[in-house]
Amino acid sequence: MTIMMTMLKVNIAELKAKLSDYLAKLAPGEPLIICNRNEPIGEIVLYTKSSKKERILGFDRGKVEIKPGFFDPLPKDIIDSFYEPSS
Repeated sequence: MTIMMTMLKVNIAELKAKLSDYLAKLAPGEPLIICNRNEPIGEIVLYTKSSKKERILGFDRGKVEIKPGFFDPLPKDIIDSFYEPSS
């Protein structure tokens, strides 16, 4: 079995003039190769919206433990370490 993909290649000047035409020709997942003087420099691929799965609330309930002092203020020496000493 042979699978052959054709890639659209276009130089920058032509792409600037006909961007919407080229985007209309693209199939999802098919790249449009952007060239500068026939040398590939980048590609454009159509964005495909991913299907979002429903998030389950409380999925990790009981797996995470927050210690009693977690929300207590940090000690002064640790807070001071975030700042440069004043000269």
